Amino acid sequence: MPNFISFKIRKLHGRHAGLTMIELMIVIAILVAVTAVAIPVIRMVNRDRKIREGAREVNGMLAQARDNALITGRSGIEFVRNIRYVDANGVYFASTSMYLLKFLPPYSGDSVNSIVQSITHVNANTFNVVVPAPASPTVVINVGDELQLDHRGPRYTITLPPVFIPGGMLIQCQIPVDPISGATQHPLPPAFNPASAQQRMAFKIFRRPIRNESTRVELPAGLYIDLRLSGHIDSADADSAAGTATTFSLAGVTGPTNVQQFSVIAMFDGTGSIDRIYPNGLTATGLSTGTTGIFPYYIPAEPLYMLVVSDPTGERPVVDNLANTDNLWLKTDNKTGQTSTSPVSELDASDTVTVNRIRKSRGIASQGQTANQ
Repeated sequence: MPNFISFKIRKLHGRHAGLTMIELMIVIAILVAVTAVAIPVIRMVNRDRKIREGAREVNGMLAQARDNALITGRSGIEFVRNIRYVDANGVYFASTSMYLLKFLPPYSGDSVNSIVQSITHVNANTFNVVVPAPASPTVVINVGDELQLDHRGPRYTITLPPVFIPGGMLIQCQIPVDPISGATQHPLPPAFNPASAQQRMAFKIFRRPIRNESTRVELPAGLYIDLRLSGHIDSADADSAAGTATTFSLAGVTGPTNVQQFSVIAMFDGTGSIDRIYPNGLTATGLSTGTTGIFPYYIPAEPLYMLVVSDPTGERPVVDNLANTDNLWLKTDNKTGQTSTSPVSELDASDTVTVNRIRKSRGIASQGQTANQ
């Protein structure tokens, strides 16, 4: 009898030692179904992590530029355009790499007695100034450098290469022009010729910064800063009627010979605030010297917004980038230089005016809201 019971137990155990074909197919079907559900979730999580990683890279560079300015008095960051991303209008609208800027020592003459020798007006926006030429060949004055008189007041942009003349060098300068309003930002300095004891005027030439090649940061593949949506909206138009607000985009110029020369430059001053923004960089080649002035820059009265997007092909319409809630806004306060990150929020699809959607989306990001509006 015990042998019979032992035999039955062994028989039952043997019957369940493996899976039947039906059981195996059921298990496989369950695994396929779970995988089908999990893969999109995993992809979404990875995409979200990737965008946040890219936003952290940009945030880190902006924070480093601000910190450098607090230490040294001046700093900047360069957002380089990527030639792979160009829209139907020929605008290179995306930045995928960044550099911190290196500032060269200013030139104020070779001696403590160096002064301006003469100033003559050329027209309502331009003047010529004669100053002592640098003795050292390593001190090079370029187009785009800025002249400040008497160690105070505005900086005037040098618009032509210096001309060396007996006893000094002649420099042509232009009053900076606001690229938004087209208005000149400062008056012309008083003219005099020759310099007299009553008109002794010191000078300082701030040489334009250069890339610090060792600081290059590249965004992860498939990510870029959409310069068409980045920038700010003029505060004077913030409450204007639908469709009339001025959206100032950093998208910039169309079809330059070397698009990477037309980077977006953000400068910080010694307080850590944003000193100025150059939408089209600091290179003279190809820039207009007409009503917009050479090296047009603006001093932002509002925060700077930059939109980090995921778009591997670069073919997604701009309105889709604005509507994609996976994308991230970076807001840099113009007064403190501090940067915060907020996701893009859903907007009312009935509002088809792009400028209004940009303004609302930035406004929600500015308030730190993430819920649908």
